Amino acid sequence: MSDLEIKQLIDTARDRALAFITTDPVLQDADKKEVGYCLGGILRLEVRAGERDITRLAALAVRKLRHREQTRRATTSIYQKHGRSIS
Repeated sequence: MSDLEIKQLIDTARDRALAFITTDPVLQDADKKEVGYCLGGILRLEVRAGERDITRLAALAVRKLRHREQTRRATTSIYQKHGRSIS
């Protein structure tokens, strides 16, 4: 696969993932810049690992982002419960 084909694959998978993210109850309120940055990294890593199916790439990226956001929320909640903040 050429660099251009890989870029197009990642861009298409990113568009599909963003369509899911805008309706996802966990991710829709997350920081959009951070989500976009993480999404790009996840997709690049998965393409390097050999994944080429656009739907699987998008779904995997959304699952990873969702898990990351749920973990972040749980950690924040625990810190707040004990009167601390995450820096």
